[in-house]
Amino acid sequence: MSLVKINCYTNNYSSITGGLRASIYLASEPTAMLENLQELTPPHNARLWSFTGLLRDDYIFKLEELDSDGVAINLLSEIALTPTELDTNSYKDDFQVIVGSTNGIVDSATSAIFDGSDGAPDFRSWDVTVTEMFGRGLLKKGVDFTFNKTTGLFTLLTGGSFVGGQYFNFHFDQQSSSESTGVGTYVKRVVNLITSTTSLDSTYLGSINIVEVQSSTATPIVITLPDISTVSDGVDMSFEIGGLSGCIKFKSSGSDSINFPYPSIGANYFYATNGESFTIYKFNRSSGVYEWRLRNVFGNFTRVGEIVPIESTSRQGALILFGQPVNVNQYARLFDYFKNYFSGYTLASFDTTSDTERLKFSDRGTGGNIDNFHIANFFNCILYNRNGGWSIGDSEDNEIQNGSSFTLYGRVVNNYIIY
Repeated sequence: MSLVKINCYTNNYSSITGGLRASIYLASEPTAMLENLQELTPPHNARLWSFTGLLRDDYIFKLEELDSDGVAINLLSEIALTPTELDTNSYKDDFQVIVGSTNGIVDSATSAIFDGSDGAPDFRSWDVTVTEMFGRGLLKKGVDFTFNKTTGLFTLLTGGSFVGGQYFNFHFDQQSSSESTGVGTYVKRVVNLITSTTSLDSTYLGSINIVEVQSSTATPIVITLPDISTVSDGVDMSFEIGGLSGCIKFKSSGSDSINFPYPSIGANYFYATNGESFTIYKFNRSSGVYEWRLRNVFGNFTRVGEIVPIESTSRQGALILFGQPVNVNQYARLFDYFKNYFSGYTLASFDTTSDTERLKFSDRGTGGNIDNFHIANFFNCILYNRNGGWSIGDSEDNEIQNGSSFTLYGRVVNNYIIY
């Protein structure tokens, strides 16, 4: 059995105030961590990370920055390792087995297992020469005994069964071996371009994904995440939203939970829009309890529905509150916020003519307006702070009485709502 030891040298990371995690993966299973070493407190000086007892195979080494909760937040290095061979000779010292004393061999049996289990010695991968001490002397392989070097099974063919206190001497033949010097190459993350509704599978894990909106007014592209039970803990995918102005819907497979403030913690979907980006990863909260979580979030995710008064005629990522009809697909996240997740909010009718109702967002229309809804109309509207006599969302008509002698000062701004 040819084993290798992998040594990976990393430079100084003096600017990192959190922890570091070095981990090893099989190249054939790049999402299943085999082993990891952690250095949780700085300073992070140049050092050697060693992984021993690995089968000869191709591996991937990753070095990641950890936050205070031990969650990987930044991939610092990813290296593919292919062991090379240096011809050497391997030796193993003779081993004396005593029936009834050495684990794995017992009185009255005719066979014994020497595979390293349950305290038994491990003779696997070696060709052996066996001598019965104080008895028959040198035993002939194939006549007096057999030995399976794959399983470690030693079987007597002649001489009856083992006797308590009986000695056998195992001599291990010299064998050619190889030592890994290792060849490392930097691994580039796979970059995918997604332009249509897609159900993600394991091939997307660890990748960078650019999702582009193809039509602002068409039904949003839906990205379905992989079945979370098939994903290794901590494995991530990153997404960047581009293309036209519009929304992309991300949803989990089945009832898998997404722990993110929008639309609500524990929901199983969320929207993203043009210019936003995030990384999503699996977290194992407890035995059998998994959830998706987001990090490195850039965009308006947590500000949807926020009103921003500014002295400008436009604002990136926001709509002016002027009562205009807009497309429900293009602004799906904003409509979903008021329709489903703004507690206590009641949408106005699309065709309402009430001045006070037009201060609210409307439901979608019917017929030719089935894909539209009205933005609230805050034109010539004064926003009040709530007092004891009003409830959030109340509309109040106030007018300045004739003969009033005070001057009302104001500043002209546009009110926008973040979508």
